[in-house]
Amino acid sequence: MQNIDSLLVPDQGLLTFPVSFGEDAMGNLYIVYLGSGAVYRIQTTVAPPPPLDIRRNADTSVVLSWGTNFTGFTLEASTNLVTGPWDVASPAPVVHGTNYVVTNLVSGAQRFYRLRF
Repeated sequence: MQNIDSLLVPDQGLLTFPVSFGEDAMGNLYIVYLGSGAVYRIQTTVAPPPPLDIRRNADTSVVLSWGTNFTGFTLEASTNLVTGPWDVASPAPVVHGTNYVVTNLVSGAQRFYRLRF
């Protein structure tokens, strides 16, 4: 396998005859070419998600927050941690100081939260 990161230039070049693409858990992209069967890797750098702070407010709500310097993340919620489905949490986050903040009532089934880019 050959790492071809250095050969990639935005808006230039052409990938001819790729037969398959794949992605691993780290976000690296793999390309297999039809003619040679060669496998190439495009290594990516994936930033870890921001820390999600979850605090109980009295006994009636939960306050979730993360830093505003982490743009592009969406707060999602699910009642099943393993199988989902994961839906965009509501209400929409509001900015409070240097954090995005979402407040949810504590009621009904348990909920799990995650930040997704």
